[in-house]
Amino acid sequence: MSRYPTNDAMMRKSQVATEFLVFVSIAMMISIVFTAASFSKAKELGSRKEFFLVKDTAAMIQNELTTASQVESGYYRTFEVPEKLGNKEYNITIKGRILTVWTESQAYSVGLPNTTGKIAKGANSIRKEGNEVFIY
Repeated sequence: MSRYPTNDAMMRKSQVATEFLVFVSIAMMISIVFTAASFSKAKELGSRKEFFLVKDTAAMIQNELTTASQVESGYYRTFEVPEKLGNKEYNITIKGRILTVWTESQAYSVGLPNTTGKIAKGANSIRKEGNEVFIY
C-alpha cells in the first residue's frame, strides 16, 4: 500500500471540490438576483408611497377650500398643511384655479373653487366672503 493517494481518490476529491464550487456559485447568483429584485421592489414601493402622500395632501387642501366655497359667507377655519411629506421636502402652488403639490419626483394637480391667497406649510386660515374664499 502506498502512502500517497491513488489517482482514483484524487479524482474523487477534485470532483467533490468542483461540485462544491458549482453549487456555491449557483447559490451566490440566486442571492444576487434576489437582492436586486428586492431593491427594485423597495424603490417602487417608495415611489408609490410618495405619490400617494402628494395626492392626499392636494386632496386635503382641495377639500378644505371646496368646503369653504360651499358654505355661507362668514365661514372661517384654520387647518394644518404638513411641513414635509414623510421625510421629503415638497412645494405647493396655486396658479389660477389649479393647485399643484410636488416633490422632486412626483406631482399632482387639482382644480379649486374661486380662491384668493397662497397656501403655506403649517397653519392656514380660510374665510369665505361673498362668493370667494380667502387664504391667509
